[in-house]
This record gives sequence, structure tokens and C-alpha cells, in this order.
Amino acid sequence: MPAPSEPPERDEPTRPRPDVFKATIYLSRETMIKLEEIRLARLRRGEKIGRSALVEEAIKLLEQ
Repeated sequence: MPAPSEPPERDEPTRPRPDVFKATIYLSRETMIKLEEIRLARLRRGEKIGRSALVEEAIKLLEQ
């Protein structure tokens, strides 16, 4: 067992949340600009949200 000051050994890279997976997507310039506009508008309203969260939200809306 490692000493308390040492981080545990890991075979896998760490993920921000255990229920998400890394994916690469390619978006047009216009789509990236729109995504950033939406992110900044929410930031101005006090909501800190990342691009990944916005893409995830958009995909969930497409499921409806």
C-alpha cells in the first residue's frame, strides 16, 4: 500500500468524470463560433459551462 502522501498507481488515464469518455469531433468554423457564443452568453449570466458540456446538451436535445 502506498504512503498517504503518494498518489495511487493507475493503469488508465484519469477522466474528469468517471461516466464520460474522450471523443474527437470535427466542427465547421461557423459551428465553433456559435458554440463559443453560446458558452460566453451563459458565462455572462453566471453559468460556467464548457464546450464539452454544451455538445453533450445538444446531443441530448437531438434525442428528444
